[in-house]
Amino acid sequence: MYTLEQQIEVEKLYKTLAEDKEFNFLTKAKQNDEYADTKIGKGIIKIVLDNYMSNIEKNVLETVINKKKGIQPSYSKILKNYIVYYKNNLNDFYMTLAVQTLKVVINSVVAQQFLLSNISKKISDELHDEVELHAFMTTVENADKRYSKEMNKRVGRHFKKQFIFHAYQGNDFKFAEYSLKDMVSLGMHLIELLVETTDYFYIDNSQSVEKKIAELRPTEIFLQALQNSEDNSLARVVKYVPTIIQPKSWNGMFEGGYYSYNSVFMRYHPYIHNTKTLKRYLARLNELDLAPIYSAVNRIQNTAYHINSYMLNVVGTILESGGNRAGIPQMKPYEKLPAFPYGDKEIEESEELQVLFKEHKKKMITMIHKENQRQGKALRCTMVYKLAKDFSRFETIYFPMNIDFRGRIYPIPTGLNPQGDDMTKGLLEYAFPKAVSSEDSLQWLMIHGAGLAGHDKICLDERIQWVQDNKDNIVNSVDNPIGYTWWQEQDKPFQFLAWSREYVNALAYMSAHNGSLIGFECHCVIAYDGTCSGLQHYSALLRDPVGGSAVNLVDHDKPSDIYQEVANKVLISVENNSHNGTIEDTDRKGNKMPGTKAIAEAWLAHGITRKVCKRPVMTLAYGSGQYGFGDQIFEDTTKDNPFFNGVGDFRAARYMASKVWDAVQTTVVSATQGMSFLKNLANELASDNMPVEWITPLGLPVQQMYLDLHTECFRLRFGGASVRYRIYVTEPKEGEDTDKKKQVSGVAPNFIHSLDATHLMMSVNACENVSNFTTVHDSFGTSLGEAEELREVIRQQMVKLYSENEPLKDFKAHAEELLGKHIDIDLPQKGTLDINSILSSKFVFH
Repeated sequence: MYTLEQQIEVEKLYKTLAEDKEFNFLTKAKQNDEYADTKIGKGIIKIVLDNYMSNIEKNVLETVINKKKGIQPSYSKILKNYIVYYKNNLNDFYMTLAVQTLKVVINSVVAQQFLLSNISKKISDELHDEVELHAFMTTVENADKRYSKEMNKRVGRHFKKQFIFHAYQGNDFKFAEYSLKDMVSLGMHLIELLVETTDYFYIDNSQSVEKKIAELRPTEIFLQALQNSEDNSLARVVKYVPTIIQPKSWNGMFEGGYYSYNSVFMRYHPYIHNTKTLKRYLARLNELDLAPIYSAVNRIQNTAYHINSYMLNVVGTILESGGNRAGIPQMKPYEKLPAFPYGDKEIEESEELQVLFKEHKKKMITMIHKENQRQGKALRCTMVYKLAKDFSRFETIYFPMNIDFRGRIYPIPTGLNPQGDDMTKGLLEYAFPKAVSSEDSLQWLMIHGAGLAGHDKICLDERIQWVQDNKDNIVNSVDNPIGYTWWQEQDKPFQFLAWSREYVNALAYMSAHNGSLIGFECHCVIAYDGTCSGLQHYSALLRDPVGGSAVNLVDHDKPSDIYQEVANKVLISVENNSHNGTIEDTDRKGNKMPGTKAIAEAWLAHGITRKVCKRPVMTLAYGSGQYGFGDQIFEDTTKDNPFFNGVGDFRAARYMASKVWDAVQTTVVSATQGMSFLKNLANELASDNMPVEWITPLGLPVQQMYLDLHTECFRLRFGGASVRYRIYVTEPKEGEDTDKKKQVSGVAPNFIHSLDATHLMMSVNACENVSNFTTVHDSFGTSLGEAEELREVIRQQMVKLYSENEPLKDFKAHAEELLGKHIDIDLPQKGTLDINSILSSKFVFH
């Protein structure tokens, strides 16, 4: 057992590591001319920008727009030519001058590059590039549409410039060039205006008598402000990691989780961090009796884990051998494509080479994105492994938890936690599992293992048989996990391997105890997952017998598969179109295009599987509609898919979206009715500028913090990785009015999430003899010795939730109370589903 003092030492250690990381990040930003893009750099820009822009505007009006007769400074002709391209939005022009100057100045002075002439030249060069690109995008027909998206796929200023240079050439675009003297003069002038505006910088001419070199120097005020900002940044940074003793219990909004630094019970978007709306809401929550909420979170975070040393060695070996196994990406970079073997001149003179070069560039971009994805996954795997290795020296680790505004429970530590990916979950096991007290536990152990292998759509007896049939494969995988790779082919390979080891241990235990499993301690998680959880809750809410059957609220011999059920209905409709569909259609402009017959045939050739339908059906309960279905199918299936070359990948996605939508309407009627009711009710509140709010059956007031936000930003194409460079931190507008559109669109998913969170908390609190909980929203896990009780409780609490509460009726009553008037919206009618059927359903959670 570890002490509080030891826990505080762990927190201090990782606090120091986080500070070192932040310090190195800032140091690297200084070295790489990226400091102005950090939070501190943007904060400095925000402080100076308004006054600096006003000064620039005043000067431009005097010297360029309303200029008087006489000799004009050399830079004025440059500004005169530049401003032509911003005549419709002069504010963007002043913003461009100000931001580009500030970025260069900040990056230069923090890197201790003070030479005034060099800074001036860099300012003028970057301004010229920016204005040239803006001129191209706004004067060449469709240039913005044709090139912006592709340019922003390029990473880094060099590759963006290389891409746009070819675009200039292809459109015969030429931009005015200016002498070095005039360009430096412009940069100097902008610096002089900056020095006039702020006391952050000054021009040092003390060395100019002898060396004739002037410098731009930061003032003590700037240096002190910079130091304070960096100190604050380092003070705030924290690395949230597991604790080695039970986390501090929550009994209020602002105290719990960790012992030596602050954490909050409810997570919320940083945009609303300092709003009066949030402060009033949190103060109200802090005064309420939320004992059931705190109790559930505390029980979950008090679950003791430790690192599975067997799995840690397996993961470490795979990483050391280069990865590329069991979902771990390869550790070394992908091989780069060879350079295109022809030069620019040869490409320009040959149409065939131009086509080949375009294909080569497309392959190169694809490879760059693929490599970026590999890097991100490899980095995450490595970080999780290193943290797990570090914490493997402790006998117990715990994960502090908190909730979001809907009540969903999340671990505060990122990376290594029980809600992580397959590899991460495989590295964790219970430190104190409850000993098995029933011989039936062996069956549930096997059923769980078959599910991890991906065989969760068959009946329970078949799952048990699958494990028995693959006993040799399981044993061989445990004995030689690197050489015998069968386990790597399973659906969740690392969790399956961890389970396999426990299964082999269980068999050995039974062999030593006359065939009995009683007393065996199984360290892996035994989990029960909901079937399309959102639709389960809608079907229970409205007693939908059709939807309830489709999502296993009633018992079946084998799991009902709603995704396959929808796919079957879609298939019938598509087959009908393949015989009776239109040959040819026309678009809005009268252009001819293939009809529904051709699209149907393309889909039949591709195959209409449960995978095609799964994501749209899954997201229906969370507010996704037919249009959203189309976007999902396009991204997941039809985009750049050769099966749809003849009919158009986007059109094929829209066609399938309409078929899935129609099929869903007859499969889960309650979901569409429930969502319509929730949106209508939310609209009543939002129209009165009221935040949409309801109270869960456990007494948690859920308030949607969607406020009307104010963000000033403008297009700075070369100025950063994103299309738009945000100057101000996004913040609610004065008055903190609600964002009516988001209040309405967010209510359906948030309401259902609050109900699945309520069900989870009720289940945790109702377990009398369970001390281990591993939960992920609609997934309930515990140790094998506690699994039977949890299995019964989650069914009982689902019935209790909907037999003792009327969430939709209560929401309407609460809305009427907030508005002080009757709302003329009828509650959806309930169907004939017997809610108690959940108690006997084998697959409602399985």
